[in-house]
Amino acid sequence: MKRRFRAAMLAAAAALWSPAAARAQGDLPVAYVFVISGATLEDLLDVPELRVLAGVGGASLVTTRTTVGEEVSRAFCPDPRMDVPCGGPDDLRIWFDGSKAGPDGHADRQALAAFADLLAQDVMGHNFGRTLVIVASDAPPPASSARGDQLGGVILAQGPGLNLARLLSEDRERPPGTLTSGSTRRDGVVAPVDVPATVAAFLGVPYEGIGTPIRRVAVPPPLDLHAKYVQYRELSAPIQTGVGVWELGIGALALTALRVRRRALVRVSLGATLSVPVLFLALLLVGHLPTISYATVVPVLVASTAIPGIALLRMVERRGIGAALAWSGGIGLGGLVLESLLGWNAALAPMLGGSHLDGARFFGMPNVEIGLALGGATLVAARIRSTIAGAGLIAAAGLWFGSPWFGSNLGASVTLFAGAGLWLGIRGKRGWRRTGVATVACATFGAALVVFAHRFLTDAPTHITRFAESSGGITGILEKTIDRLEIGVRLVADQPPALIPVVGTLVALVVVLSRPPGALRAGFALEPDARSAALTILLGSVVAYLANDTGAAALGLGFGTAMVTLFAVSLAAAREKMVT
Repeated sequence: MKRRFRAAMLAAAAALWSPAAARAQGDLPVAYVFVISGATLEDLLDVPELRVLAGVGGASLVTTRTTVGEEVSRAFCPDPRMDVPCGGPDDLRIWFDGSKAGPDGHADRQALAAFADLLAQDVMGHNFGRTLVIVASDAPPPASSARGDQLGGVILAQGPGLNLARLLSEDRERPPGTLTSGSTRRDGVVAPVDVPATVAAFLGVPYEGIGTPIRRVAVPPPLDLHAKYVQYRELSAPIQTGVGVWELGIGALALTALRVRRRALVRVSLGATLSVPVLFLALLLVGHLPTISYATVVPVLVASTAIPGIALLRMVERRGIGAALAWSGGIGLGGLVLESLLGWNAALAPMLGGSHLDGARFFGMPNVEIGLALGGATLVAARIRSTIAGAGLIAAAGLWFGSPWFGSNLGASVTLFAGAGLWLGIRGKRGWRRTGVATVACATFGAALVVFAHRFLTDAPTHITRFAESSGGITGILEKTIDRLEIGVRLVADQPPALIPVVGTLVALVVVLSRPPGALRAGFALEPDARSAALTILLGSVVAYLANDTGAAALGLGFGTAMVTLFAVSLAAAREKMVT
């Protein structure tokens, strides 16, 4: 392996040290991009030569949703072949290395050492003009991938004549910096599309992609963040399974309590039901824990169920079920607002999945939280006497979570503005036709307002900015909407359990709109606004499914919050009968 790798890299050196590169000795910039495979960021930084380069520039994690090799190829080298250098502009040299991991499933350290030796002796020993060197790993080794790791590493350095041999002797102890970009807005994280954007900006050549140039920040490399991400990947699926079982258990307990009408059983199931929105919030906020493990996550989730359950049950006794539901939803909504002010850092390791480090959304509100925002805002609106004021609260949440400063989630804004229209029509008893008109009008107005903010009120482009710029008018928007729906269908096909909340939402709508069971009718009689709230959340969840590419995820917590509402008022009505 070592012999093959060294021979391949020496061949690369001969190609890189070409007349075109030789002419670059002077003021012309020269860029080198080396794309390797089967190494983590830690593997790269363990090589002294690469660590020195990271000291001059920086090191960061890179997502592998697409790879650096794919993005560089798309921009500069349409038909790359492994082990063959690819030249784009005359002053750019790209090398795709075919070496994979070693026989133990970890990074081939001999191969990395040989690669670093090439940099030190055969390429970077020459004094060129301005020089850019990027070393990127397209994927972690299999041993890391088996643990759920989906992150590679990038080392970038630039400067006048990067003589690595001299740097090794003079600056060996310089601590590595880290990297960031406008695409991620995260110190220590860059996107694959940022590499060709950086090369193009350095060389002054056109670039039509969506990446932004990488820049250095003076903080240590994100090794702790990487370790935390791997912990999250190992733990999130078991936790989600456990929470799903717990929710089914609460539902079964509530149905049993409604059937047997034992006071203790009704109280326990009512407290557990009311705590569910707080549990939803806790599943996000545990991402702030310094380490992600069963010993740290499970106690937080248990406390987030037990303590709010007891407190909300006492509130039912003192102020009624409507107040308890409003507080439960308000805690969920308020927690999301607070998290938005903190930069959504918990979304780097959320237990409901969809980490920002997975590469779909680097910043802003995760789609999975849309249902909690809708449910929380609607339950609070149900305690506001004015229907218009309640709709204003829901719309304000849509503007907040859709704005480029606090959420950057267009699907959330469309869902919540639609929820405002639904609330106006359903609670105001305006009939289904006028409710539909209000829903469409509010959703359209809200989407336009949010797109305007992203397009004209922020200097840093976002995914919503790019969506607006590339939409291609009404036809383009319809095509993108259909594409997003197809993505949602494929995700459900890949993960059949995601179909449960989708079907459950439709079934719940039929139950509420038709003749509800006796316990639910009694609950609606006890708390009349509960029916309006449940319908608004359920229909808003349908909008969430249609407005997001991860439709089942966007709908999930909305369905959960609606079921909390239906079970809670039913149990509260049963409790009232037993008390009287």
